[in-house]
Amino acid sequence: SLKEMAKKDLEALNIVLIYAVGDKNTQDEAMFKEVLSSVDTREILRGASMDGLSAILRIYLAKRDLWPATALAIPARAAALGELWLPALQAYEKALEANPKDIMALRGVSLVYYRTGDVQRAIDSIKAAMAAGDKEAASDGVELAIITARQDIWDQFKEAAKSIKINPAVRAGMVQFSNSRDGYADMFFMACEGEGSEPLFKDAGVMELIANGLKKYGTDPRAAALKSKFTWMVL
Repeated sequence: SLKEMAKKDLEALNIVLIYAVGDKNTQDEAMFKEVLSSVDTREILRGASMDGLSAILRIYLAKRDLWPATALAIPARAAALGELWLPALQAYEKALEANPKDIMALRGVSLVYYRTGDVQRAIDSIKAAMAAGDKEAASDGVELAIITARQDIWDQFKEAAKSIKINPAVRAGMVQFSNSRDGYADMFFMACEGEGSEPLFKDAGVMELIANGLKKYGTDPRAAALKSKFTWMVL
């Protein structure tokens, strides 16, 4: 039962891996490899806790020679969250050497490239993930444009971002950024419209930013529609 749960749940995965190799006298390396080879990396990371990631990173560092390339994005993500950039980069690049279209590795390594000073490689990795079939990776491009404050990066990803579901946290960042810079009307209205925008209007702080944005971009033709849609807002 735990082996089945371990395909999508990090806590279960940690338990099985420790069971398999925790006792040096009864190590079951075959089980260790078998379980890791069948994990759904995206689902594992979606529900991962910081404690779970810390545990999986410790297991990886102790048994990295047994780790299949298909599961390397998990400890790589854990290392990146701990700002252990070299182990993260090594794991991501090993995963991509085995499979250049590993979407989770492509999206994950983009953060590492950015944090280690190579913004262009971060951009290229996001685009590679999109080309490999993950259109949602465009939201990573939007985030990169915001944290680097670079118009050229926004211009590269804004069209692709129009057709994906952007999560509320990224949308809130888009609203805040477009308020602090001139020339980002597209970013502001994209954040406030479409599927996934609803939670923004349940947060008083974000609502205030939206109100400010509507004043800032009030002459834009899209402003009237947004005002009429949310007439209960005090503008």
